[in-house]
Amino acid sequence: MVTGEENPGVPETLLAPAGRPWRQATAAPFDAHFYTSVLPDRVVAQCQGNPGAVPVVNLHLANGRVLDLCHIMHLTERWFAVQYFRDTVTCADMDVAFLPYELVVLVSVALQHPHQRRIGYNVEGETASQSGQPSAPQPPT
Repeated sequence: MVTGEENPGVPETLLAPAGRPWRQATAAPFDAHFYTSVLPDRVVAQCQGNPGAVPVVNLHLANGRVLDLCHIMHLTERWFAVQYFRDTVTCADMDVAFLPYELVVLVSVALQHPHQRRIGYNVEGETASQSGQPSAPQPPT
């Protein structure tokens, strides 16, 4: 295993250019504040401008995977838990993921017509049936 001199035991592929582990090299761009304030405000604003539209929030992960969010279940200082749609066509099946904030590299918000998508992201943190009037999630505990 190739490691950095300053960080014995840490694979070189996980080291930032400065030689520090990637988690220490940069702060997570999307943290608990983003998920409790910025994201809900943006979703609410978009829904108010497009009544009846279904909000779709995707988390784009550093590993290339995209999670189509139903809602955010829990936020901590270092990680968060989300429920996401496994089947993005019918939105019938959901899974739970526990993620470090650093894994999320892009968050996208889109609106779809209810005929294309009957269920979307719910900022209330409950079942994601949308009425176009979402409210903000609770802050982290």
